Amino acid sequence: MGRPAATTAEASVVDVASIEDAWIAGSLERCAVGEGVVKGLREGALARLATARMPNQRIEEYRFTDLAPLVTQKPSKADPALAAGVDASAWTLAEADKSRVVLIDGVFSEALSNLSGVGSAITVGAVSVGAATSDALGAVSGTHGGIFVDLNAACASDVIVVTIPTNTHMTTPLHVLQLSTASGEGCSASAPRLVVDVGQGASLDLVEEFACVTGTGKQSAYWLNGVCDLTVGANASVKHSMVQNQTRAAVHTRATYVTQGEESEYSLAEISVGGRIGRHNLHIKQLGPRTVTSLACFNLSGAGQCLDLHSSVVLDFEEGKTDQVRIGAFPNPGTLFQAPL
Repeated sequence: MGRPAATTAEASVVDVASIEDAWIAGSLERCAVGEGVVKGLREGALARLATARMPNQRIEEYRFTDLAPLVTQKPSKADPALAAGVDASAWTLAEADKSRVVLIDGVFSEALSNLSGVGSAITVGAVSVGAATSDALGAVSGTHGGIFVDLNAACASDVIVVTIPTNTHMTTPLHVLQLSTASGEGCSASAPRLVVDVGQGASLDLVEEFACVTGTGKQSAYWLNGVCDLTVGANASVKHSMVQNQTRAAVHTRATYVTQGEESEYSLAEISVGGRIGRHNLHIKQLGPRTVTSLACFNLSGAGQCLDLHSSVVLDFEEGKTDQVRIGAFPNPGTLFQAPL
């Protein structure tokens, strides 16, 4: 007997009977959101997912990432009712008190966010409350992404859109706080989506933080599967910081796609300490000469954790520069590992 089609809250149908991989089919049946807010990407994503297979360690790109803690679960869409009682006061950044975006299970929380200090020239908003989508949405991730990007496109229920106009400089950091509720019943799932377009000669300090509303002490299983499309215009500058502090029962998968214009600068400082699995796929492409990319990653992992950054930087032009440093700390006290460049 074939698998049934999944009917979402929007009364749209995902024909999971056509999906060859049983785990993907089940996840789409429980988590897909109809046309969703990335409907322009959704059709292609579903077509690719129809014949896709969940990666395993026999595949080169995933030989260090064992996805068994995820594929043995049955992820289901997070309960939106749990967002009503969330207290986000434990996660603050003083410099961004008036430039903070809060997402609960991938959905914008207007009540917990404060964008009063962003300034009229800069646009920061959510598609769920009327923000227009950006041309940068899926421009790279939609064609060069992988299975987790496609799952995000099928399951995302909101998109945060950030637009910094030409020659505009945001004077405070933009703090994007992404919280998961983790109800404790089964494995809840969310698919946050962020698109950032920084215009020519503009600048942005972007801080992303990932955590669970119950704190790190609770061991409820949940899966955050996020995607960020980031465009850095010519002569623009972006300083990007990421802090991942999920619970030890969580699965954190994230894909970041960055394109850099001529003579632009992009720097990423990433710290990962949480999650049973923490997997970050990072793809950066320089689009012009004299472009600078700086990447720094620190993973602190304990017993039973797998924290993996899989990065690629494409330099096709003269005088392009990249600087990458990765440091991992493991359970044995004082043991550090610095990956070769």
